[in-house]
Amino acid sequence: MSIEKPPDLKITQQSTTFTAQPQTDVEGQTAKISYRAPIQVGAQNGGAGAAISGVQGNIPGVIEYTAGVGDMANAARTACAACAHFDVRAWRQFVSAATGPASSAESRQTINTMRSRIMMAGFGYEDNNGEVDIERTLMAHGICRPLSDWVEGSVGRDPVFWPVVPWREATCPNTCHAGPHTLQVVTPAEPFGLYKPKDLEAKQIGANRYDNLLRAAQSVKLK
Repeated sequence: MSIEKPPDLKITQQSTTFTAQPQTDVEGQTAKISYRAPIQVGAQNGGAGAAISGVQGNIPGVIEYTAGVGDMANAARTACAACAHFDVRAWRQFVSAATGPASSAESRQTINTMRSRIMMAGFGYEDNNGEVDIERTLMAHGICRPLSDWVEGSVGRDPVFWPVVPWREATCPNTCHAGPHTLQVVTPAEPFGLYKPKDLEAKQIGANRYDNLLRAAQSVKLK
């Protein structure tokens, strides 16, 4: 039997759990996010000169992401939606131009790639049926101006790399790649990367997210 990567990964459940390691402060505890999704299972027979494959059905799948509580809390504090560099308006203008009658093949490729990524991730706004609303989620992304400028300066407006369009709840990547070029975004001197809160309200919201996650981890630690 082999697990085949499904064309549309639909997340059915998400949960976060914390460890309670003794003699470890709350920032040093471990947080684990689990996503549950149906995964297609196929049968394959690689006999001489022939291969038989067919989807048998779905099995419950679990995808887990583990990180330190401190790192995860910092990530919650520095979401792109609160960053001064996160340009939703520019992205919507790009989408409008890329889906209009005068659009280029490169811009249409960018939009189709983004739609495919949203479908694969299974995250975003939901419609009335509980399915991911691809178009609404697409419009809630934004262009990261400094990373997009760096990519353009490195390889031009290559549709594979440009523009850099993160989801609103994402954070700065450790590195950004464009062809043979690599930019180290997160460094010891800049642990939040390029993140810059767009206003005082955004800064306070980030601080509240940080505190809430630490309190959730602390409540487990004290049990």
